[in-house]
Amino acid sequence: MKKPDANLFNLISFIALLLIATLMLFGGIFGGSLFGLILETISSALTLLVVGVSAYRFLPGKPTWVKIVYIVSVLVLITGSVIAWIKFL
Repeated sequence: MKKPDANLFNLISFIALLLIATLMLFGGIFGGSLFGLILETISSALTLLVVGVSAYRFLPGKPTWVKIVYIVSVLVLITGSVIAWIKFL
């Protein structure tokens, strides 16, 4: 990986971390409402994006079972978010 790409990814990760923290704070304040659920969903999506991309960069050269665990974990996180919406509605 080139150095500028790593620096850009680190900057994006830092900004996403700030957004996630802010969204979780306001999601907790507005908990139980549709607005709170929307904020928590956005927070979860950003977390999945940042952690998922970081973990994906770890996968090349790893055994197949590690890649399967990665895919299953991502699917569980997405399913959990969808179930939260279904329970709310």
